[in-house]
Amino acid sequence: DTAAIQAALTASTGGKIYIPTGTYKTTSTLTIPSGTSVEWAGFSSVIKYYGTAQAIQVISSKYISLTNLNVDLTSAASTAVGIEFRGAWFVNIYKPTVLGISGQTAVNIISSNSGSLGFGCYMFEIFNPYFSGAMTYGVKTSQQTSDTVRNTHVSVYDGWSNLVTYGLYFRAL
Repeated sequence: DTAAIQAALTASTGGKIYIPTGTYKTTSTLTIPSGTSVEWAGFSSVIKYYGTAQAIQVISSKYISLTNLNVDLTSAASTAVGIEFRGAWFVNIYKPTVLGISGQTAVNIISSNSGSLGFGCYMFEIFNPYFSGAMTYGVKTSQQTSDTVRNTHVSVYDGWSNLVTYGLYFRAL
């Protein structure tokens, strides 16, 4: 399902895409383009990730909206991340759900101003997240090695983390 979903995301650059009910097996990272709004069909629409890196990534992008994101990392490597942001701004995430295992991170926000990654991360709003399983991090922020910019304006409203070691782990803010 990886290639089909990525093709749909790429075709919807700057627009809106709806991911219907179903369990979608992905084996490599999906990239969400700048200006794109993605809505999943809630709990009945699942990205089941089997890889070792990020299930979903946003790099050097702005104006991203994700609604009812549902990622299952339980078959992925312990290094897997549900969704990772590198150099993104003006991001809204509504009701994300990530299920994982030890060592994994649900949402990783990395500030980076070097190379092709572009900019730091700022103006993030995460509404009512739910993270479950023995993951190490729910929402984690960090700074890319040797970079001088930091993550700013990260807000998390309501939400719940169940069995997650660090529900919120903010560094380099």
